[in-house]
Amino acid sequence: MISKLTNAETLDPLFPKQVVENNIEIPYGNFLLDADFSRNGQDLILSDSFDRQVTLDGYFSASPLPTLTNEFGAKIDGTLVSKLAGPGQIAQAGSTDASLGEAVGTIESLSGSATVQHANGVSEPLKQGSAIYKDDVIETAENTNMGLLMGDGSVMGIGSNSRMVIDEYAYNPDSGDGALGMSFLKGTMSFLSGKIAKNDYDDVDLKVPFGSIGIRGTEFIVEIYHSPQYRLYCCRLCAFILPENENNWMGKRISCLTHLCDARHRLAYLVNVFFVLFMIFMIHFMI
Repeated sequence: MISKLTNAETLDPLFPKQVVENNIEIPYGNFLLDADFSRNGQDLILSDSFDRQVTLDGYFSASPLPTLTNEFGAKIDGTLVSKLAGPGQIAQAGSTDASLGEAVGTIESLSGSATVQHANGVSEPLKQGSAIYKDDVIETAENTNMGLLMGDGSVMGIGSNSRMVIDEYAYNPDSGDGALGMSFLKGTMSFLSGKIAKNDYDDVDLKVPFGSIGIRGTEFIVEIYHSPQYRLYCCRLCAFILPENENNWMGKRISCLTHLCDARHRLAYLVNVFFVLFMIFMIHFMI
């Protein structure tokens, strides 16, 4: 049942007409990728700064949790939805729980502002030196550039208005074995692979709303726009796209460059990477 209240909608995900193959289509175009996710009991609430709100009654009582989609074909699976919404009972800010485990990365540079929501529900602003944990939801604001250094040496440059989740991280420094999984929902990110990818490309998985990026090299940039576009700039024949459903994969609206970047894209990538590496050098060797 859908009932409209001013600029809000309430959807019952258990109502069969709204669930097609365990998918629920969310209205308002790319609202799905920009919305704040929260949990109230068994209900999922999506809202944004334009006073738009969609409530999915009983969402968390479904098994398995439905995948959320939009009209452009973007998908957020139930596991990722649960991470974005958090546990529902927000802990006091700054009271990071030991249950988060060991840090998997560190914010090495930050120009602008960014926040993190930990798996225990704690949300706090990020700063240089902040620790990053598995299942963290990271978001950046306008005019922000951030450098994230993972334990295996992977470097990520995250641009303005971006949102990503660290889905998986494991690393054995002795053998070089490990796994790195990330979900990138919007914005811009450059990636310079560390020891995990160099040991085995298949151990690094980057999910985006329209599929996955398989790593086959060391460097790439991915951009996800507010309009239904998605671009991948590969600087060393390094990646390929794996759409979940090729027949429903936005085709003409997606620009996927799986060959060498042109000079402009290569320069933009190198500037981003060298900025992050320079900041890391300054922190560790000059201070």
